[in-house]
This record gives sequence, C-alpha cells and structure tokens, in this order.
Amino acid sequence: MVVCYEHLLHPDHQIPYLLEAIRTVEIDVAPAAIDDAMRLGCGHPVGPLVLADLICLDTVASISATLYPRIRKG
Repeated sequence: MVVCYEHLLHPDHQIPYLLEAIRTVEIDVAPAAIDDAMRLGCGHPVGPLVLADLICLDTVASISATLYPRIRKG
C-alpha cells in the first residue's frame, strides 16, 4: 500500500484539514475516532486533532484567519 500525504504539508491544505476535523467533533463524532480513522485508515502519522494540538490551537486559529480570505475566493 502506498500512502501519500505530502499535500497536507502545505498550510493552505493542512489548516482546512484540521478545521474539518474540529467541525466533525462539533457534530458529536468522538475525537479519538477521527484521529484513529486518519491514522489507521489513511496512513497519516498522527490524527488531525492531535496535530492541531501539537501545533497549538491558537496558532491554528491565527493561520486560519490569515488564510480565510484566500480560501474563500476559491
């Protein structure tokens, strides 16, 4: 099995990925289930919620605010 997650290394892709994981928690999906799915199912070294915590949630929020105008324009 070949696992490719290099596209997630760029903040333009990584931050929306992290935000989607956070939104998934908001709809009552267990955080451990999200991280396990991405780690075990997609071969990522850590799940998105663990990664967001490692980066620091304040940093994720700051980067999100900066990227939002670019992402919104599509």
